[in-house]
Amino acid sequence: MATIKLRFRPSLVSGKEGTLYYQVIYRHKTFTISTAYHIHPHEWDKRHAAILTTASTGDNARLTALQFYASAINGEMNRMKRLVEEKVKLSCTPEELQAAFRQILPVQSFFGYIRSQITRKNRMKCYGTAKSYANALRSFEKFRKNRDMGFDDLSRELIQEYEAWMLHGGLKRSSASCYLRTLRTLYRLAVEDGQTEDKSIFHKVHVSIGKTRKRAVSADVIRTIRHLDLSQKPSLDFARDIFMFSFYTRGMSFVDIAHLRKSDLRNGFLTYNRRKTFQSLTIQWEHPMQAITDRYAEQTKGSAYLFPIITGESRADRNRYEQTLQRVNRNLKRIGTMIGLPTPLTTYVARHSWASIARNMAVPLSVISEGLGHDSDKTTQIYLDSLDTSMINKANREIINRISFYKNS
Repeated sequence: MATIKLRFRPSLVSGKEGTLYYQVIYRHKTFTISTAYHIHPHEWDKRHAAILTTASTGDNARLTALQFYASAINGEMNRMKRLVEEKVKLSCTPEELQAAFRQILPVQSFFGYIRSQITRKNRMKCYGTAKSYANALRSFEKFRKNRDMGFDDLSRELIQEYEAWMLHGGLKRSSASCYLRTLRTLYRLAVEDGQTEDKSIFHKVHVSIGKTRKRAVSADVIRTIRHLDLSQKPSLDFARDIFMFSFYTRGMSFVDIAHLRKSDLRNGFLTYNRRKTFQSLTIQWEHPMQAITDRYAEQTKGSAYLFPIITGESRADRNRYEQTLQRVNRNLKRIGTMIGLPTPLTTYVARHSWASIARNMAVPLSVISEGLGHDSDKTTQIYLDSLDTSMINKANREIINRISFYKNS
């Protein structure tokens, strides 16, 4: 079996940080593995071969760095020990073991790992996912008061404290669950990447999606929106067209509508890849869809896109996309107010409404799920499980009336 020890090599330059490295002894041969961690001599406990995390009292930034180094080293040591167990069974040579150690990726801090995933998603043009990761990171950074940490410092107790901090701070349960789900996704990615072992740290917190607020509207409401006279209000008219196009295309999301290319429409079918999941969907092209896109043919003349939202994939186009989405949702809320809707009208309402109306028409759940581009029927069921608040209020009124009736009799 191999022996692995942490060593410190002080710098030859006075006042400069020295380097931490691993000394490995295997089959009577010794070799070293460098690390990316540098500390001062007074931060090293020679007797216990460990970092003195109390050496920088009063310097919170340095203390946080030392704590991360200690956590990262502990993680790397565990990974090397597991690797030794695997290699020894294969009777590897010292040279093979050394080569295997050098291939071990350095352990990242928790915040650093999330930032790397945000960068990765942006490179993949998954801007919505990158934004969700960034929002979750900002929330957790605020909870931690910007103190980074290693994966070994993550625990069930810490995640439970984070959940309580969010709820006591006035955040809604749905929002808190969203942040927790995002962090859980990132944690699972880190496990897959070998950054940490799965310690089931999200086991005791509320991460389920649960029932969403009722977002669907009836077919009558959709019909009312469609027939509104908005000819003198072009901004509202455009918002209504985007909403109706989404509904006609089985609840297509705004990001997918914005990125639809004219080349996606061929032989009477619209085929596109969802930006969120990369799933390919094909929709039969219907007359109402054509009527909407025809209205913007002049504006998109010379453009590769069906709608006048973006012209490419540049940063400026990303900003235009964000601004247009905000403007469309703001105008949809105005439309909702015009027709007396009790809840805000947004682009997402079209998606929920298509699913709800399909359900009311006895369309099988599997067909609705496929139409929405969901990976499973379970996700679709969440759309359909939300009860209309008016139905609950009506039932409550009937119960109250029953009690009042018996009281008066």
